[in-house]
Amino acid sequence: MTRRRIETRRRLLDAAFSVFAAKGFGRTRIDDICQASGYTKGAFYSNFTSLDELFLALYREQSRQFAEHTAQFLAAEPVDSVEETIQAWARQLPIDRDWLLINTDFVLYAARRPDVQLDLATERSRMREDFTRMLAEHVGDRAPQLPDSLPTPADMARALVTVYDGVIAQLILDMDEPAVRQHFANIARALFR
Repeated sequence: MTRRRIETRRRLLDAAFSVFAAKGFGRTRIDDICQASGYTKGAFYSNFTSLDELFLALYREQSRQFAEHTAQFLAAEPVDSVEETIQAWARQLPIDRDWLLINTDFVLYAARRPDVQLDLATERSRMREDFTRMLAEHVGDRAPQLPDSLPTPADMARALVTVYDGVIAQLILDMDEPAVRQHFANIARALFR
């Protein structure tokens, strides 16, 4: 990609994030994205075939940022116990309420469209597999004994991903980020007992 095309794509993605957060995915039109970004429909269609494709690009970007943050944290965190790691990780997790709203809108939209649902499920599976692999390596190094119900590092990592997904969804309505972080840490620690 040329630098100009990368900049155009970046501005379209940034505009889409803002518009999706303000209006919701289902109420957003391509014209809204174009107006917010200052580009024409031609520029939009030279980068994306649809709003669905644009959302999936946002999803991949958010997943990559989350994975990078987690990998950097796990590589730099000098604590020995899993419980201390969970507490520190929960304090530093990137949680963006606007992204939660956008993602929830799109999940509901995709649930009613089998072709879109398959695309989203593929992206979510890829993200969860990457995340689970990172966590499993970390847990395996620091937790010699896991509970009988979650006997392998991969099982534990999948459980932590599930807890994270469920707990952060509370932020959409509760809007209490410290409580959400602490709730996640409490449940995650309980899994290791």
